[in-house]
Amino acid sequence: MLQKCVASRVPILVCEYDSAQWFVCPSCHNGIAIEYVTNCSCCGQSLSWYGTMSQAHPLGEKPPTKKQRVVKERIDRKPELQSEINFLQEQLKEKRAALRKIEEVEEEKKYQRLLKALEHSGVSVESLIEMLEA
Repeated sequence: MLQKCVASRVPILVCEYDSAQWFVCPSCHNGIAIEYVTNCSCCGQSLSWYGTMSQAHPLGEKPPTKKQRVVKERIDRKPELQSEINFLQEQLKEKRAALRKIEEVEEEKKYQRLLKALEHSGVSVESLIEMLEA
């Protein structure tokens, strides 16, 4: 048997039935009787079984492009990513609520310091209000 001087190619998945799968040579489309053989028995095409299922496509269809595979992976991960986004949004809401509480406490502290400063200056709050209104 003569081996082709072509880079190894992934066999094409023709069909699946229950747990059985049938593959054909990507060059001559001859059926491959035994999985994981290194060369096609008909044309000698070197076969690579690495990543067979991730690269498998039905006979007669073009294999998906890299961009299509990336999009499919993103779609497949969408529920996982959506749950992570929801979790992060909840954390963000909690952090914002905590920040509002801290800001309220800081405002109250400023107000209390202002009242103490007024008490130490000897000016009453009422007289200060009258000066501001005048």
